[in-house]
Amino acid sequence: MFQTMCLVLCSHLNFGDSCLFRISCFGFRASAGLAVLFVVVIMAAAGCGSGGGNLPKTVPAMGVVTLDGKPVDGAQVVLVPPVGAGAKGAYAVTNSSGHFSLRAYEEKEGAIPGDYKVQVSKTVEEKLPGAKGSVDGGDPVRYVFGVPKKYTGFETSGLSVSIPDAGKRDIKLELTSK
Repeated sequence: MFQTMCLVLCSHLNFGDSCLFRISCFGFRASAGLAVLFVVVIMAAAGCGSGGGNLPKTVPAMGVVTLDGKPVDGAQVVLVPPVGAGAKGAYAVTNSSGHFSLRAYEEKEGAIPGDYKVQVSKTVEEKLPGAKGSVDGGDPVRYVFGVPKKYTGFETSGLSVSIPDAGKRDIKLELTSK
């Protein structure tokens, strides 16, 4: 397409009686700067909005995370493909009702069909009792796991999920604190 545009553009070059290089196209006359800007805008527009069209197929993949039957807000859910599979995992963050919608790519929603191990993590900030203020000006805090530590690694979580070609809308990741 770009070569065709260049050929069309070049065939309309007019070095007439003006010292400014002018281009005549479709009955309109414009300076070279304006014509170059026009071509750049058209080329940019042609490249925009691809929506991840050349990325692998993804399918809807969503579910809920609970801990002892209660929804987990703000947990990071990560699907990890088998080692050496060459596949890409997926990720999501849960909302206040524990629901998540996975995505393998920023550009498009969904996960790539396949089998995955799962890790779920959440970090919670706890204010420490005692003296207020610290060297950096903030109150003393520490960060703790918001879910049991075993779920924060895909090797130790014991969680897995299979995403079929039709997608999966009812993934249940039921965590327990015991």
